[in-house]
Parts: sequence; structure tokens; C-alpha cells
Amino acid sequence: MRAVILFTAAVTAGLSVMGYGELAAGLALVLSGSLYVLFTALAGLLERADSPHHTAVTAGDLLLITAIVWLTGGVHSEYYLLYYLPVLSAGIRLNVRDGVAASLLAGVLYVFVAFARESHPLVLTSPLARVLAVCVSAIVLVIFFALLKREVLLCNSLSDTLHTSLGRVAAIYGIAHAANTRAGLAPVLSIFLDHAARITHAANGWILLLSPQGELKPMASLSSPPSAADRTIEFPHPPAQRAASEGSPIILTPEEQASHSDAAEGRTFVYVPLKTSAETIGVCVLASRSGRKFNRAQLDFLESIGAEAALAIENARLRAELRRLAVTDYLTDLPSRREVERRLLAELARSRRHQRPLALLMIDVDNLKSINDKLGHAAGDTLLHALGKLLQAQIRASDAPGRIGGDEFLVVLPDTDPEQAKLLADRLIQAFSQQFADRQVLRISPNLRAAIGISIGIAAIPSGRTSAKQLMARADSALYQAKRAGKNRSCLAEEVPGPTAPQHPEQQPLAL
Repeated sequence: MRAVILFTAAVTAGLSVMGYGELAAGLALVLSGSLYVLFTALAGLLERADSPHHTAVTAGDLLLITAIVWLTGGVHSEYYLLYYLPVLSAGIRLNVRDGVAASLLAGVLYVFVAFARESHPLVLTSPLARVLAVCVSAIVLVIFFALLKREVLLCNSLSDTLHTSLGRVAAIYGIAHAANTRAGLAPVLSIFLDHAARITHAANGWILLLSPQGELKPMASLSSPPSAADRTIEFPHPPAQRAASEGSPIILTPEEQASHSDAAEGRTFVYVPLKTSAETIGVCVLASRSGRKFNRAQLDFLESIGAEAALAIENARLRAELRRLAVTDYLTDLPSRREVERRLLAELARSRRHQRPLALLMIDVDNLKSINDKLGHAAGDTLLHALGKLLQAQIRASDAPGRIGGDEFLVVLPDTDPEQAKLLADRLIQAFSQQFADRQVLRISPNLRAAIGISIGIAAIPSGRTSAKQLMARADSALYQAKRAGKNRSCLAEEVPGPTAPQHPEQQPLAL
């Protein structure tokens, strides 16, 4: 807009001067004014709005306008209104001081035109009053627009502050909502990283949580897949461990990075510990975009929402542990009765739908009551715990073991026929007997004849054409057949049991 107005003024003023017979002066005004406007317009495209370039342009504009006013009649020229253009531009683009200076320079130049262009001395006449009015009004206008600009900047600053505050409230609400709902750990970490990266304009982020052994392990990442620079970063960073141990945030600039300077690519890293009221549970790591740094306001924001995130993470962990304990037997670390029965129902439905075989093992620890009475409950707990570990080690990942009673265990075997189930049962009996062949494992006295073993009842069906209750009843009946046949053996439902594992001489029933 400025360039268009000045170019139009220079051309029209030059043509007016040439119309009065001053061809050289008019042509010089048109050419010089056009070239000046073109040069400053092109130079303005390469400069920022707050650069010193605009101070020089303001002075040049005032000189060009003074030449136009001089050639078109001096004080009597209507082109004097152009003085307001650079004065207001200086007040808006620069500041109050530069705006006042521009208005004073315009006044001096206009006074010079008034005194030098007139042939007689000026007193308080209409032209002089016009000059003074222009000077005063220019100063008033520049102050007004400069103050208006300051108010606009203040409003923008308040808007940015409000935006940051709203972002902080939204982040805290999102994290707190996740903490008070049944959301798992992964959604909580994702919500926290998303808000942290959005407010700080981070390029990538990670959350490292402390394991029970005190090691920081990556649990969540912002970018997927990571960039080439992020793939070269190895966790945990030593600064992350230091932030976790000291409990205070750390900012690592590119100049401070030694071993990771190539991977950082000019980025700044910030490490914010996630602390509850009792302890530090992890560290949030954020990487800035190349060439950018984190400021203090962003660090304060990360610390404030980090406390909420730590609480949400701790709650998610506690909920996960409660869910695990609700379906897990505390002694054997196997699923509880409710969980293994739920799995049995699901596998029966799948067997019926796909016409696949299904087998069930009902396992009982032999002579557990007698061992508890003679050796104490700690010895019995050792046997139960050992059987739980044995089942986890010997069965497939698709199988479902569980403890359903004091000394009774259940194993659901999908896609397993009776022969395969019988082989597995015999292998379990043999492995359990060998595990306790050394009598010192339970500190059994040599004069105590204790039979340590397990009995297994097997029930199998070609497809799920029965109920869970009926299948469990068949396996339980087979188990008691194995018990009556001498224990430490397996029995397939509706079959006559026979010995399946060699018995040691000392493994006889307790003589009570």
C-alpha cells in the first residue's frame, strides 16, 4: 500500500510539474521517485518488520515527499498530506520513540519548505498555521497508533498465555480423567505424551519408567516409526538416570551433548522426572525440533502436568495389579478358578464352532494334608508352588492352567486328543516326581516315608458337545480313579487306570 501511494504521488506530481513547463524537474521527479519506491519495495520483502531497514526507509520517504511538496507549490501543495504516511508507518512498524522522531523530522522538513520556498518571511499566517497543524497532528497520530500497537501486542501476549493455560488445563483434565477411569497404562502414557508434545512443540518424546530393580525402561514413544535420528538414541540416557535420581528436570542443549551430538541434529533434550508424593517413578524425555529450544514456561508446564501424570501412572499400575490379583492365585501365580473356568467356557465354544478336540487335566497333589501335618504348611506350600512352576514350564502357550482348590489344579488343553493329553499327564507326573527325588528339598527326615507325587484325571472330547460342568465332572471322576489305583499316576476318563510312572521305594503312602 505504501509503495503504491508513493509511486502514484511521484508520477502525478511529476506530470503536473511538466505541465507547467518544467520538463526536466518533472521528469527527474518521476524517474527518481519510481526507482526509489521500486528499490525500497523489493528491499522490504527481504527484511523483517522490526529491522533497522524501516528506519532508513522512513527517512527516505520523508525526503521524497518533501521534494514532491517543494515542486508542487510548497506550503500551498495538497501533497503535504503524504507526510502522515511514513509517520504512521513508523509508529505502527517500529515504536513510539521512532514514530515521534519521524513526526519531528516531517515537521522540520515541512517548516524548511515553508521558509525556503516562500519569497517573503512567514509570520502567523495561514500557511504557517497549516505547517504547525501538520506537525502537531502527526505527533498525536503517531502516539495514538503506537499505543494502539502496544495494546495489540499485549492482547496477543494475553492470548498466548490464555492458550497455554487452556492447554495446561486440558492436559491436566485428560490425565486426571484417565487416572480416575479404568484406562490402562498405555492410554495414560499416550495422553500425557500427546499433550506435552503439543504444548512444547516437541518433535519426539519418550516415557521411561523405573522397574523394581531401579532401571529406566522405555514404555511409550511419541513418533512411530521413529526418525533416523531417534533410532540412533539409546535409552536410558545418563541424563535421564540423573534426572530420576536427583528428582529435578534437566535441559540438555546441543552444545552440552557429547556422545549424542550427531543423533541430536541440533535439537535440545529435556528430562522431566515423574514424581508422586512418595517417590520418582520415571522420566519424561522430550526432543525439540532442529534449531529450537525449550523455554522456562514450557519447563514449568511439564513439571506441573508431570505430577498429574505420575499419579495417573501409579493408579494405572495399581489397577493393573488389582486386576491381576483378582484372577491370579497368590501362591502358584496361576490363574484362579474363576479365570480358568472362563477360559474353559471359551475353549468349549471354540471347539463346538470349529469341531476341534478338547482335553482337560484335573491334577491333585498326593498326601498334601499328611505332609502339612507332619512337616508344616510351609512344606505343602513348597509343593504347590513347585507344581505351578512346572505347569507353566511344561504346557503350551495356548493351554490354560489354573488352581481351582487347595491342592487341585485344572489345565485346559485346546486342540488336544486323549492320547496327547495322556502323554502330557505322564510327563508331568514324571517331572514332578524327579523334582522331589532328593528328600532334602523338603527337609524330610530319613525315617519318614512320604510319598510325594501328583495324580491326574483326564477327560477329552472330540468336539465341544458337552458342558463345562460335565467335562469337569468326568475329569474329577478319573482323578479319583487314579487316587484309588495307588496315586502318582494318571487315568483317562472311563478307562481302567494303570501305573504310568516308576515309583521310588520311599514314595509310599504315609503310615498314619
